[in-house]
Amino acid sequence: MQEIKLGGKTRKLRFSHIAMKTMEEYYSMSFAKIFNEVDVESIDNMGVMIWACMRRFDKTLTIDEVDEWIDDSIEDEETTYEEIGEKIKTVFNNSTLAKQQGGTKNKKGA
Repeated sequence: MQEIKLGGKTRKLRFSHIAMKTMEEYYSMSFAKIFNEVDVESIDNMGVMIWACMRRFDKTLTIDEVDEWIDDSIEDEETTYEEIGEKIKTVFNNSTLAKQQGGTKNKKGA
């Protein structure tokens, strides 16, 4: 688990089964395809990844809420896109799921 400050609050991120399921539903493709075909470092996809990793703690959370938090946090200089990208990589690489798969990185950088 990782923490990230967004929208003026410290929030929890966990790359879990729920996160994988959320991403599969959002992208309408298998998890393996997502990490081989989606540029997870793009600004659009950063919001999706953060949203998916927060769903474990709040299943009512919307991607629009997360995008607003990111927008506010960038504007208020709480964080940067680079820091958000690093949090996403860290939460994935430190997850039990990644460790079970050998912590392999995708073709797009995560």
